[in-house]
Amino acid sequence: MNIKRSQRIVGVGIVLFIAIILFLGWVSSQKISEVVTDNFNQQQLVLARSASIQIKNDLDSLKGYLSAMSDVIEREQSISYLSDIMKMIYIYIKDKGGLEVKYIDRNNLLLYCFDKRGFTKAKARFADFAKLVKVPDQNDEIYISEIFIKNYNGSDRPLFNMVKKLRYNTSDNSKIKGILIFTIDAYLLTSKTTKDIISGNTGYAFVIDQKNHFLYHHENNFIARDSLLVRKEKGPGIPFEKIDDIQNNHMLKGEEGTDWYISGWHRGEVGHLKKLIAYTPVYLDDKRHQLWSVAVVAPATEVEGAIQDIQFRQFLIQLSVIFGTMILGLFYIFILVNWSTALQEEVSKKTHDLRLSEERYKSLVENADGIIFTVDHSGKYLSMNKYGCKFFNKTLNEIIGQSIDNIVPNPFNEVISTMVIDVFTN
Repeated sequence: MNIKRSQRIVGVGIVLFIAIILFLGWVSSQKISEVVTDNFNQQQLVLARSASIQIKNDLDSLKGYLSAMSDVIEREQSISYLSDIMKMIYIYIKDKGGLEVKYIDRNNLLLYCFDKRGFTKAKARFADFAKLVKVPDQNDEIYISEIFIKNYNGSDRPLFNMVKKLRYNTSDNSKIKGILIFTIDAYLLTSKTTKDIISGNTGYAFVIDQKNHFLYHHENNFIARDSLLVRKEKGPGIPFEKIDDIQNNHMLKGEEGTDWYISGWHRGEVGHLKKLIAYTPVYLDDKRHQLWSVAVVAPATEVEGAIQDIQFRQFLIQLSVIFGTMILGLFYIFILVNWSTALQEEVSKKTHDLRLSEERYKSLVENADGIIFTVDHSGKYLSMNKYGCKFFNKTLNEIIGQSIDNIVPNPFNEVISTMVIDVFTN
């Protein structure tokens, strides 16, 4: 009974152990998925930060060129050399998205411009000048305008102006001499850094401004369009609430982070696709009043291969543990069964030997040439051999249960009773 109970305990223990291993494996599998996904998103965040830093450096370079040119114009009384300066500056800023360099002379209300067509001079409109004078700069800081959409070379482009007020280099420098303007293509500026970003095998980067316009996206027809609207136009049946929330409540509030959302396509693949996203801000000014946001996204399938590979190896380990446990359990049960069988055989043999011994003893007692009997502690007969029954001339049934006094005559009964008492007391 104890052997069978031990077998049941071992069997239940194996089942419970396997169940625990499978449960822990499932929990571990979920954790692996989270860790691998988080690590991948952290790598995307590194790419986004790198792009953000480079874009900010390019903006600072443009500000540096604007400040250097304004210093030259403020110091000089004549502007005969202006075309040469503007040409030189244009060459520098063209690589960073610069489209044109303009200078508005306040005294003569003349507009000087240098772009890809060369140097031009025209009459400036007073309204334009007055509007630029009112830009909210303090201490003659450089003002960066919001993005405005303008058709350029046959397609809409996201442009912005960098504006610097110039003052006379005299004791009374409160008077404005003119206004210097760089017009920058935000697409060219941001694409210089982001177009070569690849996350995993197919991931990419995009940049949005504070009004949710795409400044850069690998799909050209997205450029300069509202990112929230253009997605809905392309995939009207896709729920874009998650990415809308990420952009409006996190990216455009200057936050940095990682997340995921559902998209309707990815580089030719169509359907409900889960994408991983990492984002970080680009501040256009030191006071952080204006910002863009750089995001790096990739489909979750980029990490599924790695997750499945790790989970498969984990499954093999679990399978090995379970198989080993079952082997050990079965071996233990096999040992118990063999031991139980051997024990039963030994008990059977001992029982058989004891039975033979009892039969031999009984034969000796029954056939002995003398009286052999057993009594209890009160002196009543429990057994009597054949010789004793014949000696007392009684049957066995007549003797069993009778006291010594009733069977053995005086004075022998007293002697035998005394001997019985001595045996039981000693």
